[in-house]
Amino acid sequence: MLTDFSSLRVVLDHCMYPEIGPQYDAILNDVLRLARFKNLHAKLTFVPTGSKQKYPCADIHDAVLKIAEAFGADRCVWGSDFPCELWTPGISYSQHLQIFLNDIPFGDQVRQKILGLTAKKLWFPELL
Repeated sequence: MLTDFSSLRVVLDHCMYPEIGPQYDAILNDVLRLARFKNLHAKLTFVPTGSKQKYPCADIHDAVLKIAEAFGADRCVWGSDFPCELWTPGISYSQHLQIFLNDIPFGDQVRQKILGLTAKKLWFPELL
């Protein structure tokens, strides 16, 4: 369908939920293969649900970096899994944001795109 509707912008919410465990590599590899579709965007909301650790969820940072590299920052958006108290009770909204602001080693331009510019381009292009 991504090929048939190549002008339609699509967001892969939660990136298929990669989670540290037996299926981690298979799910991550599937997501990385999907990066070839230029109309598909990756929503990086899986950090607190995919990690087996508390803040800063360092065990899943590698997946975020690999997905961001495969898709490019122009096709990646951050999401919080709001309401965090319901979906990610071990990680607060502020902590989830801090992971992307400080803990994952993105360059400044990549960070700016993931934390807002790409979303603005996707959903509010008239504001650019």
